[in-house]
This record gives sequence, structure tokens and C-alpha cells, in this order.
Amino acid sequence: MTERNKHTVTLIGLCFFMKLFCASALADDEPWRAEALDLYRSGSYVAAAEFAEVEATSSALSFAARSYLTDVMAATPGTAEMDLVSKGEAAARESLALNPDNVEARVQLATSIGLLAVDSGPLDAHFSGLGKQVRDNLLRALEVDPNDPWALSILGGWHMEVVRKGGRVSARLFYGASRGKGLSYFDRALEIAPDSIPILQRFAALLVATEKKDLRLRAEDILARALAIEPADAFERTMLERCREIQAPLLAGDIKAAVRNAVAQVEVF
Repeated sequence: MTERNKHTVTLIGLCFFMKLFCASALADDEPWRAEALDLYRSGSYVAAAEFAEVEATSSALSFAARSYLTDVMAATPGTAEMDLVSKGEAAARESLALNPDNVEARVQLATSIGLLAVDSGPLDAHFSGLGKQVRDNLLRALEVDPNDPWALSILGGWHMEVVRKGGRVSARLFYGASRGKGLSYFDRALEIAPDSIPILQRFAALLVATEKKDLRLRAEDILARALAIEPADAFERTMLERCREIQAPLLAGDIKAAVRNAVAQVEVF
């Protein structure tokens, strides 16, 4: 990863925070599920992905995609492995080839496209249409399940990051994106999944990253809410630690440090 890539975020917004951040229930008739979930919950994300991928069913492949990408998002900012993003994308595409209506696979595909676009830089990502691919895949997921909290929150983050990186006018003109829409999508996601630590953490980071005082004050409430929840697995523990990394400087009155930490979390690489 070059120095430029470590610090570049495309206009698509790397704010997809994601269905990959929840070890949701899978169909009871899939025998691979229990072991894969145990590996995932313990933090062995790549092992979980490789175990599930062998099954080659749509649901197993979407779980593999989620697991590969979870490893990326759980990594210390600046240390994530791009080859895992490529593996996540491939697994998501294979899953969708078997079942185009697999919502989780559609969300993971949107996520992987966004993460891969980091390498191309914001202008190349814009002119190659990657931002719209992310948006369109999330909208397709919501056509299948309008109440999927992960698709809703990721799309909310997409709107917020497009505005943050490109400005309000360009965001509206080229993408139909707005901060208001982003906030609305997050609100809907949290109505459905009010105790989701990953969604709460991502929302708070995005709010602080805007450097808007009113949104920062809202983030303080969201961080307190997240930190009152008992984490269920390794990933949730990681996300709680990231909440603390933002909350601590806020409580100390060091707004610049809080913004710096929030942006690092949002931008991943």
C-alpha cells in the first residue's frame, strides 16, 4: 500500500459499515454454519471465510465475503490487507451468481467495490463510476429487503462521505447525495437495530468527521449509548475500543484529536 493509498478516500465513501459486522443467524439446514460462526466470533475471520467458502453455496459465499471484509475493517487503520478485499469481492460475486437476491452478498459487493476504489484515487473512482456502483448495489439490496439495517447504514454512510469528500454541490450534482439523506438512513437503521455496536460506532465516527459542532454533540450521545452495550464477539469488542478512541479526546476537550481518530476509522486504510 503506497503512502497515497493509505490516506486517500474516494468519493464513494468508505462508510459502509456493514452487514459484514454482524454474525447474523443463517439457515438451519447448513451444517458449516456453527463452526464458521465460532471462528468468526472469536476473531478468526479469514479462517471463517475459508471454511465457509468450501461449501460454495450462495449463503456460504456471502458469509465468506463478510468474513474477509471484517478482517479488513477490524485491522488497525493503515494495516489492512487489500488482497482480502479482492477475495471478499470474488466471494460476493460468486454468491450473487447463484442467488441475485442475496442481500448480504449485495452489501458485501458494494463494500468491496468501495474499498478497492481506494487504490484508484478519488478522481479515477469518480470517472470510472465506482461510486455509483456502490450506491446502486445498496439500493438493489434495499429493493429486496427495505428494512435491512446494514444496507441502510452503509448507504447512509455513503451519502455522508460523498458530501464530506466532494462538497455539498458536487455530491448533489453528480450523485444525488446529501448529508440529510445520510442521517435519515442511519436513523432508520438504528430504529431496526438499536443495539448494533458497529452501526453506532460508524455513525459516531462519521458525525465527528464532519467537524460540525451540532453533529459532534449528537455523536457524543451515540458513543455513550454504544459503550453501555455488552459486546457479543471479537469484532464488537474492537468497535467498542474505537468508540473509546473517539470519546476520550472529546471528553478531554481535544476536538482535533477526536476528529483525527474519527477520520482514520472512517477511511480504513
